[in-house]
This record gives sequence, structure tokens and C-alpha cells, in this order.
Amino acid sequence: MTAADEVRASEAANAPAIATPVLWAAVFIVGLALTVALRVPGFVHHDTTEVVMWGHSGWASGFWKHPPFLPWLTRVWFLITPMGALSLAVLTALNITLAAWAVWAIARMHARRPNHAVPVLAVILLTAVPYATVMAIKLNHNTMLISLWPLTILAFLRALDRPTVMRGALFGALAACAMLAKYYSGLLLASCIIAALVTPERNRFWRSPAPYVAVVACLALMSPHILWLIEQRASTLAYAFHADPDAVAASKRGPAMALMFAWQTPLLMLPMAMIAWLYVRANGNPTRAECGQPAPHRFERELLVLTVLPYLATIAMTLVFSLRGATNWAMPLYLMLPVIAAARIGAPSARALKLAAATVAASTVAICIAGQIGARIAVARGVDGSTDPRQEIAIAINVLWRQSVGSALPIVGGDNRLASAAVLYAPDHPQGWPSFSTTQAPWIDIEAARTGGFIAVCRATDAACSALAARAALGRGIGCTLRQRVEAYGATGPWLDVKVLLVPPRDQEQITRINSAQCKPE
Repeated sequence: MTAADEVRASEAANAPAIATPVLWAAVFIVGLALTVALRVPGFVHHDTTEVVMWGHSGWASGFWKHPPFLPWLTRVWFLITPMGALSLAVLTALNITLAAWAVWAIARMHARRPNHAVPVLAVILLTAVPYATVMAIKLNHNTMLISLWPLTILAFLRALDRPTVMRGALFGALAACAMLAKYYSGLLLASCIIAALVTPERNRFWRSPAPYVAVVACLALMSPHILWLIEQRASTLAYAFHADPDAVAASKRGPAMALMFAWQTPLLMLPMAMIAWLYVRANGNPTRAECGQPAPHRFERELLVLTVLPYLATIAMTLVFSLRGATNWAMPLYLMLPVIAAARIGAPSARALKLAAATVAASTVAICIAGQIGARIAVARGVDGSTDPRQEIAIAINVLWRQSVGSALPIVGGDNRLASAAVLYAPDHPQGWPSFSTTQAPWIDIEAARTGGFIAVCRATDAACSALAARAALGRGIGCTLRQRVEAYGATGPWLDVKVLLVPPRDQEQITRINSAQCKPE
């Protein structure tokens, strides 16, 4: 061991414990700042409002696109916090923070020697991974995996380390949560099985009750959803695989998409790789054991298996099934690389850690400023999607209903993006009825909706939506045109015209006009 290595080891040994609220508060603040700053004020992505709409509907065992973990989570979250965009931003930041904690905990297990600096270095490297930071601000089923995969891996490694019944049960429970968040997690679980077969601890692990308790716990927690899948004839699986009727086109598209996934998704790891290289240059050779050879890292083989196998399996699946959304699925794939890199680099000096913390803070501020500038440009140019006045429309139709009917708005149907946004943004938080479909919204009782009344909202250019609204209303209802736009940062977005059809409750059929000057009668 060189003198420099001894100094670094001494600093690491004498460093204060890092598992303090200060570290996690810092990670949380970074996540919250990015979540709030990198979008137009009030804008929550359609993927997120759709999840909120599903969760607001109840405790269904599944939904037409996805399994139920994230809708359940948002439902629980809004039982303890006010429903709104800021609450969702906090939940998103907590997801990022939990991912960082799991990476930190895995790094502690993986490090060559017990110390505090290596796990912190792993968290610092994680902040340079876009999948876990700037791309994680859109809370959906993909971003949920940035915390669930590391947590599942942590539970798996703990079960390998000491294969008890409790550790096996925890691993199974987290594996079930990952599967109930997104079926893509099946690749992680398959990789865990392979890793458990190649680990030096395999005999002790497989002869213990841990793996079998894990299977029982996982299946028990997933059983309601499995029964739902059977009942629904695996509709969510059909959506996941994007069944393409044009087999010839799919077969031609598959190789191109597989190649794109293979080289594009690792490119986003370049910032982390550059920072790791700088640390290697600054740290010199890694800490060596007394024999003069690098001491082995715990679970390095297993972490490599858990990183490489899902990557290769995704390429194979993309090639075979032409998975159009596979590039978005890469978010949890590379999160163990900061752990492996930090352990290989070794314990950095306290000065290097302070410098890295300052760099992370400065980078966050710079990204937030750039995000605010970008949001203003998006508003001014009317970028499709991000400048739809969904919040403004949701509030306006709630006012229309209250002024005309005098009761809480029960249901908003019509355009998927506008209906799901109304669930979040409208003060009455109505139920959503996207596309007036009982497949997409099985919680809607059509006859009860017609009796209690509802509002339909469609883009003025969407004749199909308006036709579905008229059919759902059975010829009843009062129509008008509502015009709204986004105003933020001193910029204004383009006007968006929407057709509104107010269907009053059957006991208030005497209502013949909408009592508001905002909506132009038709």
C-alpha cells in the first residue's frame, strides 16, 4: 500500500457516517429542483396524469396498459398529501432519493473495505447518470424501476449474504413490486436466478429456505394481478409487446431497433464514465491488499450478471418482437455501474468528495436555469404536448360545471390527455372517462354516468371524439367552445380550442345553457 493509499484509507475510516439525513436531504433537493425546473409550470406529463387517473379510480388489480403498482402508490400518496402537481414532484424526488439510497447500500456491501467514502462516490457517480436524474422527472412505470430494481438487487444480495427466511421473504416481496410496476422486471428476476447459480455462495443459498420463501412471497403478492391477467386474457402483455399486424414491417424494423438500443442506451452513461475516469486519474492505483494484489470485491460477479444479462436480453427481445418502446425501458439497466466503478476507484479523499459535491450542486443549478430557459422557449413556440393548456382547461370546465349545475363535477370524459389532466388539476378531482371506453375506464358505470351527469371535452379538430361524446350523452347535453392557452415566464402559448359538452344530471334536465361567459355557445 502506497503512502497516498494509506492517507485515503485513513480519511475514509475517520470520515463521519454518511447515512445521515443531510446526504439524503441533498439528494432529495436535487431531485425536486430538477423535477420542478425542467418543465413548464403546472405541466405534468400525460403518462403521469394517466397513472393518477387510474389510481383515483380505486384498487383495481390491473389496468389495460400496465400492472397496478404505480397507480396504487399514487392513490396511497394522495391519501396523505393534497392532490396536485407539487405533490407529484415530491413523490418523484422521493423516488430518485430512494434509488440513491439503494445504490449507496449496495456499494457498502460491495466495497473492498468497510468505509464511508466509496458509497458516497457511488451516489455521486449516480447523479451523472441521466436515467436516474433528468430522465427520472417524468414519473411513470419506467422511472419507477430506478428505485425498485436497486432495492430488489439489494434484497437479493442480502439474501445471498445471509439466506434467512426473512431476507428471502423481503426479496420476494420487492421482486413482486418490481413485476407489478412493469413486466420488464422479469428480466431482472431471471438474471437473479442466473446470478444465484454462478455465485460462490450458491450451495449455501440453494440449500437454505430463502429462495423458496422468495418465490412463495412473490407469487402470493402477485396472485390478484395474475388472476386479473387470466380474466383479461393478458391484455397488458399484448400492449407491452406492441402487436404489429404487419409482420413483414415488424421483421424489418426489429434489427434496426435492436441496433439502436444496443449502442444508444449505453451512450448516456458517458458523463458517469468521464467522471469515473477523472477520479481514477486523481486516485492513482486502487487500494491494494497486503499481498500486493487487488482484494476481491464482494458480489462483483453477481452485479455484472445483473447488469449484462438484462441488457443482452432486451436486445434479443427487441430483435425478435420489434419492441418500439425498448429505449425507454433502459432506465434501470445501468444503475449498478456506479457501484462497480466506485469500488474499483477506491476511497477518494475528503477534499475530492467536497469538490464533487460542489460540482453536483453547480451542475444542478446550471441544468435548472437551462431548463427554465428551455421551458420559456417551448411556451413561446407552442411545442406540441408540453404547452397544451391542460391545467387551464381542467380548471375552466370545473368552473363551468359548478356555475351551471351547482354540485361537484363527477366525471370528465373525452380526449385522453385532457380527461386524465382534469382528474389531477380540476379542484373537484372527478373520475376520468378516456375515449368513453369501458376497456380503458372499467370503473365507469355508463348508466350511472348518464344519470349523474358528466362533462365531455374534445379538441375542436377531433371529430371522432365529439361523435363519441354525443353517443355517450344519448342526444342530451349543452355544447360550447372553450379557448385556453398557457402563460408562463412572460411568454404565451398558442390558443387551443376544445369542444365541451355538458350533460347535466337527469334530475336537472331543465338546464338549457352553460352559465359561463368563458365558453362560447354552439
